[in-house]
Amino acid sequence: MSVTLIVVIVYALFCGIGGFIGFKKANSKASLIAGSVSELLLFLCAAGIYAGYRFALIATILIAAALAGRFVKTYQEKQRVMPDLMMVILSAIVILVVLKDMMQS
Repeated sequence: MSVTLIVVIVYALFCGIGGFIGFKKANSKASLIAGSVSELLLFLCAAGIYAGYRFALIATILIAAALAGRFVKTYQEKQRVMPDLMMVILSAIVILVVLKDMMQS
């Protein structure tokens, strides 16, 4: 398994678990839905990366950028490390890893 694939799978798990935690702590159905949808899309991207589809790399970057944008906004408003800053950092890492993979192939 490539590093990129592992990073995308771990990121997908963080999104899903984060959505579940948001639901449990704040009774936020929006967190649960958004986390689950993000997780599903990222797992589909991981499957595409495994199969060698370049579009899956691009889709992963778009999803990570969208999530980073959403969490940057709430971090600026509330200054919370968890989950906002953590997701911004994780999203940036995912984008950098995927971009590196795209440049090498």
